[in-house]
Parts: sequence; structure tokens; C-alpha cells
Amino acid sequence: MTQASKRSALLILIGLLIFLAGCDSNDATSERTTESPSSETIQNSATDPFRDAVNKATTTAELAQTAKTLEEWSNVANAWQQAIDLMESVPQSDPNYEVAQQKAREYQANKTYAQNNANGTDNAEQMYEDMLNAISTENLEKVNSLLAQGFEPNYQSKERTFFDQPYYVISHAAIFGTDAFVKKLLESGAKWDGIPNEALSDSLISASCEGQPFIVQELLNAGANPNHANSFGEKPLAMATSKTCRTLDNDGKPHQPGSSDHSRVVQILQSAGAR
Repeated sequence: MTQASKRSALLILIGLLIFLAGCDSNDATSERTTESPSSETIQNSATDPFRDAVNKATTTAELAQTAKTLEEWSNVANAWQQAIDLMESVPQSDPNYEVAQQKAREYQANKTYAQNNANGTDNAEQMYEDMLNAISTENLEKVNSLLAQGFEPNYQSKERTFFDQPYYVISHAAIFGTDAFVKKLLESGAKWDGIPNEALSDSLISASCEGQPFIVQELLNAGANPNHANSFGEKPLAMATSKTCRTLDNDGKPHQPGSSDHSRVVQILQSAGAR
């Protein structure tokens, strides 16, 4: 075979190999294109309505904290409805089904509040009364719900104290609530500003009797007098060491285990110079 013939045969062979390779590649591509998606792909693309509802509720609660105009409140109401729809779409087979049903009802109350604001209805005073009641009955879930609805934690009520000052929710929580309630209100933006020192000091006496170390420290930081005596002659340290305060709360009901820490309160008061 001549050199030219060999070169011609080699070119034909290379062309044939390229053709066959192209066919294999096209077949493989075709197989990949028509192949059904794997179960893992389907699982990853599936939605989780409960998680989506929680995320939607979280962002909506943030919107409610800053909403002021009727249009903004209308947007908040619409967002709560979306969260409700997502919760209601959670199937019964889902382990979060019962929780989802409960949350859908809670979100409905939030939506109603937003709609009232969107319609120009002012129910802030009613929410204030509901907040005081929730704190007095130690209903932290209700407190969270009211805050999610947009309750202003520094709302100045029409109710006045004998100091002729507004009666703030944070002050009520310091007297009748626990550390958890005051922490939640402070995290939501509540301030001690505007509360007279005498009122802070009276609250300190109540918190000392209740054995609430976080509240005691917060009140001292806000300016409460650790040696203040109320109209009954009671002082914070005496109340924190009182046998009565260590066994009963202000309503005469036994303290729940772990609900108070009078020893820690005594340490805080003594460090602040209480006698």
C-alpha cells in the first residue's frame, strides 16, 4: 500500500471513530435528558408549609412593629393571611399539624388587629388592658401574641399612677410578673425612662419579695433605691429575706419550684448597698 493510500485509510478510520463517538455522546445525552428525576431531587424540591409559615409570621411580626400608615397596616394584614394559609395547608400527616392549627388561630387574631388599624380603628388601649391581664396571669404566650400584633411596649395609657405619671407595662411586669416577662418586654424595646424613682423603688420591693433577680438588677440599674421603704415600712432586703416572701407570693399562692431565687436577690441587693 502506498503512503498516500495509508494516509487516506487512516483519515477514513479517524472519521469513523469520531462519528461513532458522536453517536455515543448523543445517546448518553438523550438518556440523561429523558431520565426521570431522582427521589433525592424530588425531596429537595418539596416545600415545607409549616417552616414557610413560621418564616412568614416572623417577617410579618417585624413589619407590624414599624407599621404606621393605613397602607402599611393593610400590608401587614395581608401578610398574616398568607401565614394563616400556609399553616392551614399543613397536612394531617405532618407531625406539626396540631401546632399549625393552633398557630393559624393565633395569626387570625394578629390579622384582625392589623385590619382594625388599616381601617383606622384604634384599639391600643384595649391591647394595653389585655397586656396587663396577660402579665398578671403569667400568660407569656399572650404577651408574645400582643407584641406580634404590634403592641407598643412603651404605650402611655390613659390610666395614671398617684405620681400623676402614665402606668407603663414594664412597671406592671416588674411588680406582678417574673424575670421572663420583663426580659421579653425589654427585648421588644420597653424602657424604664419616664418611671419616677419612687415608683421604681416600690417595684424593687415587690420584685425582691418575689425573688426575681433579673428584675431586681434591672431596677437598680434604672435608679431604684436599694434602701427605699414603702408606706408600710418594708425594704427590699428585708422582703428578700422574709420567710413569708420565700414561701408565698403577693396573691397568697405557693411559689412554683424554680420560679424564684431569693438567695441571688439578697446577693444583688447587698452588692448595691442594701441594709
